This record gives sequence, structure tokens and C-alpha cells, in this order.
Amino acid sequence: MKTIVRWAAVAAVLATGLGVSGAASAKMEPLKLAQHTLGGDALVIIPVGDFADVTAVGFGALVRYEFRLVPPVTLTGRIGFVGHIAHDLGRGFDSRTWEVPILFGARYYSKLGIWGGAEMGPVIVGGKARGPGGTIFANNSRTYDAKAKFGLVLTGGYRWRIFDAGFGFFVPDIDDLFGFMFSFGINFASFGR
Repeated sequence: MKTIVRWAAVAAVLATGLGVSGAASAKMEPLKLAQHTLGGDALVIIPVGDFADVTAVGFGALVRYEFRLVPPVTLTGRIGFVGHIAHDLGRGFDSRTWEVPILFGARYYSKLGIWGGAEMGPVIVGGKARGPGGTIFANNSRTYDAKAKFGLVLTGGYRWRIFDAGFGFFVPDIDDLFGFMFSFGINFASFGR
């Protein structure tokens, strides 16, 4: 957990510095948040530590809903799927993992569109391993082994018009797993001013 906090502090300082310097160099109109926003986010997850021992880079998509609570703050809800490419475990074995995050949280927006947020909720984590003799399942059944874990996402980013880009930390199992998350989103619908 100390490692996660250290990486979070480093990323927050870098993201804030890059965002402020980029925003200050361009003349921009203030961000206007709608009452309701529906969007989608494409994700790339890069596992770190124990997470990287059992899985490889993941790609996914999340549907995002935001409700403006007060002008700079929105409540968020996201649900989606992240699938990881096969990870070589050695001696002819590999593993495939996936997650279904169901997240609820909040974002704080600056007038320039720079935002920071946190989300948490259940994350269904699943996977299987394959070897020379075929597929090996952790629970000796013919399905993927999946368990619901408590997950956390800490992110920062920038919103410009309908586009939303972010960087953060994806923690699908707060006890054990951690990765870097890069996202690019588009807001499909915004209504209510």
C-alpha cells in the first residue's frame, strides 16, 4: 500500500505540473459542465508488481455517467470490461485475466478543464491459465475462475469540449493488485445546464 501511495503522489505532481503549464500557454474558454453527461472511455492498463507477475497489458472500455453536484464537482458511475493479453508464465504456461469494474466516485474540475477524481466499488476479477496439456482452471471447473474484489481508481486528466483524457492508478484488488491506467474518452450526450 505504501508503494501505491508513493506512485500516486509522484503522478499527481507530474499531472498537475503538465496540465497547468499546458493550460497556461493557451487561451481557453472556461469549462462548462452539464447537469448530466454520458460518455465512454477507452482504457489501457499497465500492470505493476504482483499484478504484472500474472497478467500483461490490458485493454478495455467503460461507460461513464456524470451528475453535476455543484459546479466544480460531479458524481461518477462507470462500468465496463478490461481484457488482458496472454502473459507467459514460463515452461509452456500462460495466463489470461480480465476485470469488470463497477465504480462510483467523484471528480473535481478546474475552470480550465483539469480534473482529479477517485472511484471505488466492486471489481469482478477473473482468469485462467493454459499449459501444454490444455486449460487449467483454478476451481477445477470448465469456466473462468472469477471473484468480486474491492477496487479503487485514482485519476487526473483534462477535458476539452467532448474529449476527456486521463492518467491514474487502477487497483482492481486493494489488497494486492495495482497498475497504471491511461484513458481517452468521448462524451456522447450532455444535457441540463
